[in-house]
Amino acid sequence: MDTSTLSRQDTEDYLLTVSKLEASVYMQEKFVDDLNQRNAKLKKEYQEEENAELPVAKLPEKESFWANFFGKIFVRFTYDYWFCRSILTDSDISIFFRIVSVLFFNVAVRFLVTEITLSLLHHLIPSIRPFVRPAIENIDTSFTSLEFWIPIIVFWIVIRLVVGLVGGIISGIKGLMHNSDEQLYYRAALIKEQEAKRTHVENMQRLSTKVANMNAWVSAARDSLQKSKGALAKAYSYDIIHPKYRNLVAVYTMYEYFQAGRCSVLTGHEGAYNLYENESRQNHIISMLGQINERLDGMEKNQYYLWSAIKDTQSSLSSLSYRVNRSMNTLSAKVESAKYSAELAEQNTRTMLYLDTFRSK
Repeated sequence: MDTSTLSRQDTEDYLLTVSKLEASVYMQEKFVDDLNQRNAKLKKEYQEEENAELPVAKLPEKESFWANFFGKIFVRFTYDYWFCRSILTDSDISIFFRIVSVLFFNVAVRFLVTEITLSLLHHLIPSIRPFVRPAIENIDTSFTSLEFWIPIIVFWIVIRLVVGLVGGIISGIKGLMHNSDEQLYYRAALIKEQEAKRTHVENMQRLSTKVANMNAWVSAARDSLQKSKGALAKAYSYDIIHPKYRNLVAVYTMYEYFQAGRCSVLTGHEGAYNLYENESRQNHIISMLGQINERLDGMEKNQYYLWSAIKDTQSSLSSLSYRVNRSMNTLSAKVESAKYSAELAEQNTRTMLYLDTFRSK
């Protein structure tokens, strides 16, 4: 397009239109980047919840009363439980030495217990003295005599039987109590498992809704951004602005030159291009988009319109973020994202109409 035929006002209006398009695209790019980050985080949270390991209540194995009962009797009759457990271990003493040691302790203890028991019965229960005295007087301490071994064996069998029966009953009762405790633990674990499953289902439903809503926003934002970029590309296709200055910072700064009356043309010694280059070299203004965040507070004086556009962008992003958050857990995300698309579509339509009218001049 021949820029020499454009009036000062036409150039200023064109710069304003392009500046607003640049600001809109800048805002939308920021918004899409934010949505992409939130969408990635949300999908990661969804995957973690989907793959979460839920607690499983294991049904406890029941202990049988009779198994514990007969097991205790068997232990008492076949194995000197207390002596072997308290004195000997499998790791440091051989089996042979263990058996010899057990027999030694058995013989010594059984002899002492038998002597003490018979003596106590003789002195404490007068009615059985006639029966106990002969046993005490006639007992033969020789290890080869039957009179020595028979009382010991009888006493050993009786003690083992009594202790085995008592121990068996206690062991059986403990087994039943253990079953009762295990059932309580199982019920508690089962309740915990059901609560975890219920929470998992609720979380999956909530996250599924969020993912669907976020996808609606991302789709709407990307589509609107592409349309706005198309409108901006059409505006630049008129070749009114040199390619070097087709960016947000440059067009807003040059629009301010026209608005303030500092320039009336783009080219030439007193044109906007030349003034922009001079102020950029003198560091009076920022010329790169990456410097905006660092020098935003100092832009108001020399680049007011650009500073105002950045402030409006920040405000718009905050408002959009609130709209997205408000619609995440509801069914209104598609409605809100559609409204967002419609608002931008209306702006783009007005811009395209202006560009078509501008071209016909």
